[in-house]
Amino acid sequence: MFRTSRTGGALGVAVLVSVALLPHDRAAEPLPEGLTLRQAIDEALARSPVLQSRRTEVEQVEGRLLTAKTYPFNPAVEVEAARRTNGESTTDREIRLGQEIQIGGQRRRRVAAATAELDASRTALVREERLLEARVRAAFVEALRARELRDVESANAEL
Repeated sequence: MFRTSRTGGALGVAVLVSVALLPHDRAAEPLPEGLTLRQAIDEALARSPVLQSRRTEVEQVEGRLLTAKTYPFNPAVEVEAARRTNGESTTDREIRLGQEIQIGGQRRRRVAAATAELDASRTALVREERLLEARVRAAFVEALRARELRDVESANAEL
């Protein structure tokens, strides 16, 4: 399938780089012959475990932002009862109503911190996507270069 010449080695390296970007369970599948650059980039973006991790991180931070925006403090009602027997039997009853109130812009600060964390997480995801796309582009160009060199060598050998 691959020649052991210099160009075949470059093509093999390019294919190995492309396969290394795939998760281990899918790495054994052969790459299609008519793979376009856009298809290669889309596959790498869809299958990358690093990007899947970053996407999960973004979802978690979005959840924390939603939690920060939600007013989490419901009124609390506590009821207590106690029985005393000191000669005469009595029952003490107590009812408490409590409400936690945020003061000093606590909620605003919590929302601002969660928003900043979400922005940072989304930026990290975009950065990882761009880095992966650049690596796929480089591997794809190297594979095309190696294929062209192989074709030129084959034509040269026929001449």
